[in-house]
Amino acid sequence: MPDGFCDGYPFKIRSVNIPHGGISAARNAGIKYSNAEWIMFCDSDDAFLCTTSLQTYMKFMVEGKVLITSAFFEEAPSLEDGRILLLWHDGTDYIFIHGKAFRRDWLLKNKIGFNNEIQLHEDTYFVAMAKYLAAKENTVYIRDPLYLWQYNKKSVSRSYDNFVLQTYDQLLKKNAALTQELLRRGMFIEAKGIVCRSITDAYCRLNSKKWNTQENAELIKDAEDSVAIFLQKYDYIFKGSDPKKIEAFLNDTRNTLIKRNEFDIDAVIPFDEWVERLRK
Repeated sequence: MPDGFCDGYPFKIRSVNIPHGGISAARNAGIKYSNAEWIMFCDSDDAFLCTTSLQTYMKFMVEGKVLITSAFFEEAPSLEDGRILLLWHDGTDYIFIHGKAFRRDWLLKNKIGFNNEIQLHEDTYFVAMAKYLAAKENTVYIRDPLYLWQYNKKSVSRSYDNFVLQTYDQLLKKNAALTQELLRRGMFIEAKGIVCRSITDAYCRLNSKKWNTQENAELIKDAEDSVAIFLQKYDYIFKGSDPKKIEAFLNDTRNTLIKRNEFDIDAVIPFDEWVERLRK
């Protein structure tokens, strides 16, 4: 860190020099070397909504609680005219890392950290592990939106179209790592949920009107090849899953996309046929 980099701040900043290892390694170092009781991860495009937001989090940082999560707003450009809209998220997700506070000694005790082999979607891996291991009575959910995910068109995930589609293999790499860790911890039901959600979500997204276009044909093929590899590895779990649970996952994602006019259920291959095609 350059000399004078931390000058001018009204609080003491401790710097730790570690070998370059990517974002996961950097965040793990933050957990390890911090001496704080609670820890949050804030990127440059994250912001508290008002000066009292952090105070609200701190009110719930009490003995017996290990995870605090709140609703938040996301800035997103309108597809019609590009105006920035505010989308409300209820905060019950296990995807976004912002808007969440974690008890540090609980993370260390349960060996919850970022996977150093994952450099994309690493936050989803971490938050999922935390939410799976945090008991309901140890978790605080704040309904009020306290956080804002600002729209930054220069961010990695928004710097070009179809970012998720172009990196779908990395998304499945994260899901595979998460499945393996859950299985290692004996959390088979949770692992089964990840497998089922991965397959059903892939079907809906890769067959959506937003992504499944002629210009994306090659990207769709590459993504489906990655899904096929994932399915081959965890098909024993998928085949043993409750069909009603799979249908529930399907309906959840399909209904969301239908509301956005991104999915035409009559214009795509049926789910069972799509899965069988991947198995061949």
